[in-house]
Formats: sequence, structure tokens, C-alpha cells
Amino acid sequence: MNQRTCDIYDIPKEKFIGLSIKGITKNVPESERNLKNTLANGSSYNFQTVHYRRDGSEMLMEINTSVVFYENGKVILSINRDITDRILQIPVGET
Repeated sequence: MNQRTCDIYDIPKEKFIGLSIKGITKNVPESERNLKNTLANGSSYNFQTVHYRRDGSEMLMEINTSVVFYENGKVILSINRDITDRILQIPVGET
């Protein structure tokens, strides 16, 4: 957890730590499936999803996950990138 994550979601670190994915994602079943796939693959798993900021506004997120070992256990390292502005700025008909 870093400060940039807290800034993007507008959630203080002490409230973010231990927060369930259910508290920040729009599609809970899809997010749970993505986490299971990451654990099953044991390596990177990349996907896009919609997450919520503390105020309930939506963000289109690009998620990159990997299984890593931390303090004698398996954990998922997640790099979440807010791509909302990048996606919304593409004019119709251009790629």
C-alpha cells in the first residue's frame, strides 16, 4: 500500500488496509474470479474493471496482479492504474 493508492481511491491508509475487494469494485463476482485466476496461474494476470472512489465515483482500472511470497506466505501483488481519463480522451473514430 502506498500513498498514491490512497490518493486515487481517496481512502486513508488505515481504512484501506484490510479492505475487502467488495468495498471498491463494481462487479464483485468478476473481481473474485480474477483473483482466483491469479492464484491459480501463479503469475501475472491482467484485466480491466471498474472500481469506486470513496465518494462513489467510478474509475476504469487496469489491474496487473502477480503472486509473490511475503513473510512466509503467498500474497497477491496488485498494481492498479486509473485509465479513465486516457480512455475517455480518445476521439470517436481514432485509435
